[in-house]
Amino acid sequence: FANTPGLPADTKSLLQTLGVAIVPNLGAINPVAGARLNAATLQVLPTKISTAQALQMVSQQGSLIQGQFNQLAGAGVIGADFFKTVSQTSVLIDPNIKIPYSTTASLGIQRELPWDMALTADFVWRRYLHGFFQRDRNLTNRPAALGGQVVRSCTAAEATNPAVRCVNGPFEVLEGSGREDYKALLVKLDKRFSSRYQFTASYSFSRLRGYNYGRDVSNPFANPGYDGGDRPHIFTFSGLMEMKWGIRAGLIVSYESGAPLSGSIPGSNNTDLNGDGSNNDYLPGTGYNTINRSVSKAALVKFVEDYNANVAGKTAPRGGQFPVVTLPSNFSLGDSLQSHDLRLSKDFKFGEKVSFELIGEVFNLFNISNKRGYSGSLDVGFGTPTSKANPILGVGGPRIFQLAGRLKF
Repeated sequence: FANTPGLPADTKSLLQTLGVAIVPNLGAINPVAGARLNAATLQVLPTKISTAQALQMVSQQGSLIQGQFNQLAGAGVIGADFFKTVSQTSVLIDPNIKIPYSTTASLGIQRELPWDMALTADFVWRRYLHGFFQRDRNLTNRPAALGGQVVRSCTAAEATNPAVRCVNGPFEVLEGSGREDYKALLVKLDKRFSSRYQFTASYSFSRLRGYNYGRDVSNPFANPGYDGGDRPHIFTFSGLMEMKWGIRAGLIVSYESGAPLSGSIPGSNNTDLNGDGSNNDYLPGTGYNTINRSVSKAALVKFVEDYNANVAGKTAPRGGQFPVVTLPSNFSLGDSLQSHDLRLSKDFKFGEKVSFELIGEVFNLFNISNKRGYSGSLDVGFGTPTSKANPILGVGGPRIFQLAGRLKF
């Protein structure tokens, strides 16, 4: 490291003082210049000082080290200038980034009805702006025929030289230009408690639209569609009734549309349809979570046939041939959520101040499976569920019986 090009002479002297220069040339250990140290490399490094001596030297020279780093920072040198790649959690931040926020508008009406009822309708529109996402602005995997990388790759001798404009890998930047739209209409009927019963029934129709920012590296807004939380239809009923012999019955019913699904072409480099550098592009005719929404099962089969007839077998931009897509003979586009929870309770009084409440409950009364996690890869596993809703305890989970008691005094 002490021999890294571009370092000031006094920095090299300081690194040598700390013993970093015990290996004058890393190439003597790693044949490829600029290769990173690993466990095998460290095992052959000679030990000149003890741990206590090293800690003492770092303590004494700490201010000098910080001064050297400040000098480099003042000259505009950052870590990326040495490593020449940033990805995953170590990314650069767009200097024009903004804090995410949302704009909301709502309108509601309510009408009182006979029999202690009220009907309510509410419309909500919400736009989320400046959502965070990151992408490789260097387009590292874009083929040369389509323009190649924005900045060329480094040679071995240039790998750690901050004075040379080149890269060792992707350059991911955190941006704040994401956006989503949510629209919903909620209709609710409330019955106040009278005549020994009450209930609330509600239905909502909604749409949650957004983008898959990472599917096309060259254009983050190229793939609009439906976000994973989109559920067009949701119906909920909850009611309470006082029955004979002091028994109270409660019921909660939930129905919910299935999740949307994206259909991606299975494979590696040969599944990049437009050559932007990302794999597993969406099947032409479909988009981001459009299956089980605007794309039906019959339409999906037709899109697969068109793809196999017109695209499969042709040369892919990044090498190889586009693969043939084969759907399984039997598949599903998703499963709706259905749940029915029932509760019975009764109070037993012991005098004026003491009572005991006995409670019996059953969750998911009809033990509906409520499958989840459907695979979107267009191969033999497409449309196959991989999990169930709330596998332990919750709405839509497995049928569970519960007996409880409550002493009140």
